[in-house]
Amino acid sequence: MLHFATQVAAALAAASAIVAILLRTSAGLKLRDVRDRYLMLEPELTKQRMLDTHIHLYERDDRRLARKACWMKISVWFIALAIALLVAGNVTSYAIGETP
Repeated sequence: MLHFATQVAAALAAASAIVAILLRTSAGLKLRDVRDRYLMLEPELTKQRMLDTHIHLYERDDRRLARKACWMKISVWFIALAIALLVAGNVTSYAIGETP
């Protein structure tokens, strides 16, 4: 029974790690579109809008990075659980005389 639980915990660790890897931290900007849009504006207005955009992207990426870190923590906890279950299963099997 512990061996099955170990496999489930390892599978959940792998799945949560994959989710963390797949989450993107930045959607990026289409720089050519930005340049074309602000080419004819006053330089001060352009600087202000660019700074506002930079702040917006930073805040969005900060939230995405926090989600990514959360999924990595979940993955590490499942790995720790899988290791603990594996050790417990092997100790139990050894104690009752089974070969693991």
